[in-house]
Amino acid sequence: MEMLLNQLNQLSTRLIERLPYCTLEEMDEYMMSRDSIFEELQQQKPTPHEVSKYKELVQHLLGQDALIIERMMKLRDEAQKDISQVNTGKRSKSLYDNDSYGGDDSRFFDAKR
Repeated sequence: MEMLLNQLNQLSTRLIERLPYCTLEEMDEYMMSRDSIFEELQQQKPTPHEVSKYKELVQHLLGQDALIIERMMKLRDEAQKDISQVNTGKRSKSLYDNDSYGGDDSRFFDAKR
């Protein structure tokens, strides 16, 4: 159990060191590694002594999680903004491509300003 908690701590610490610069791909890799560690931890049956022994380390990990979640939220917001811009561009393009503005005799061009 101690080894797994230490692995989780090292994994989280490495991510936090790069947190301002980490990408969605790095965050995804972190989550996959974290999930595999948690699967192993869930199979453990800690004694009350072990629970009290590792309580401080678990509290530290929870503090790290708060920082990581904050960065995940920022990445999510950036992705939503980018998706919104792409969708707006698609809608604008489809309006220009649509022939419902008039017959074939009429063409309109936007001038650059």
